[in-house]
Order: sequence, then C-alpha cells, then structure tokens
Amino acid sequence: MNTSFYGEYLDGWESFFNTVPIFFQYIVGLIILIGVSPIFAEERHSGSDKVLLTTQYGKSKLIRDKIAACFLFATFVFVLFFACSVFVCIAAYGTSGLKASIQLVAHCTLSPYNLSIGGALILWGLLGWGAALVTAAGALLISAASPNAFVAFIPSLVGYIVPVVSFAELSPTIHRFMQLLPINIIGAIDRIFSMSDFYNIFGLLVEKKIVCVIVWVILIVFCVVFSSYLFRSKKASN
Repeated sequence: MNTSFYGEYLDGWESFFNTVPIFFQYIVGLIILIGVSPIFAEERHSGSDKVLLTTQYGKSKLIRDKIAACFLFATFVFVLFFACSVFVCIAAYGTSGLKASIQLVAHCTLSPYNLSIGGALILWGLLGWGAALVTAAGALLISAASPNAFVAFIPSLVGYIVPVVSFAELSPTIHRFMQLLPINIIGAIDRIFSMSDFYNIFGLLVEKKIVCVIVWVILIVFCVVFSSYLFRSKKASN
C-alpha cells in the first residue's frame, strides 16, 4: 500500500463498528421479517385473496404494489436505524475520526483497502441496505407460499439465522456460499474490511463484496419472480 495513513481520535467510531453492526444483524433483520411475512400470507389467511385475485388489477398492479411495499419497508427500517445510529455516534463523539485510515482500527490493521473510517461507514451502509433487501425478498417468497403470517415467519426466521452456523466441515462450498448471505455480511464489518477475500468463479478470482452484490441481485430477482408467480397462480383459499 503506497498511501500513508491518516490518524485522528477514533475510539468512538471503533466502538460503533464493534457494536452497532451486531445490533443490525439481529434486531433490524427481525423487524424486517416481522413486517414482510404477512404481505402475501395474510391475504391467504383472511380469505381476501378470493376477491383480490379476481379483480382487474389483482394479478398485476396489486402484486407489484405489494412487492414495492416490501422493499420500501425494508429500506425504511434499515435507513431509520442506520441514520439514528450514526446520529447518536456523532452526538457522542463528534465527526473526529471519520477521516482516519481504516488500518488504525484494531481489527483492520492489515487491511489492503485505501479507506477512511467514513468511507468504510458508507460502504457498510450500502452493503447493509443490500442485505436488508435480500432479507425482505426471501421473506416475501416464503410469504407467497404460506397459508398465514405465522407459518411464513418461522421458516423466514430460520432461513435468516441458519447461515450463522459454520458449514465448513460439512461442505466448504456451502460454507462459502453461506458467508455471502445477509446475516453474515451486515454484522461482519471487521471481516469485510480487515482483509481481501476472493472467490474462485470458474477460474476467475472475484472479490467477496463483488460476489455478494451479484448473488444478492440474483436472489432478489428470483424471489420477486417466484413470489409473484406463486401468489398469482395459487388457488384462492376456501
């Protein structure tokens, strides 16, 4: 690395990186799951799908609006908590440290990235937002296949939390894939910026954050398409 380090007081922001992402990892994810799980499943449970699916826009505009509401809700929840967390940290510690090099944080002393604390904060915010959207998309798909909100919530919660478990002994490939899922990204800012991590994609080495974005886009598109299909094609409840 040819760039010299820039130092400022950064204990406050180091504490932020050590605590806040873990809060987002579980609390924010849980709120998104609770909010999204009823989107399709509640229509099935109440029986209103019998009416909605037979209306002019029941299988088109209504479904698009529900999908849009899902992602707007996830975005609102993440941005609200992210903005509040940053505001509290600035109120407590000020902006000192935002320009400091990421290498001055204890977990990132060997980081190869030419990033400031502020730059890492912005990138983590963007990755966290992406993780929130993927979480919402997964819950949306399960909601479209479930008879009620509770049945939708339980597998959504399990599917969100399970990737925390290490699958390295079972299958290194599965383990590496699980590391790309939201819960392992939003709460792992130390691993995201402490070192570079590459995935071998058909012989091409691709940086983990790039692979994350590609996988997340694929997962979101898959979940949106199939949740729409499931709700549109599923027979109305009796």
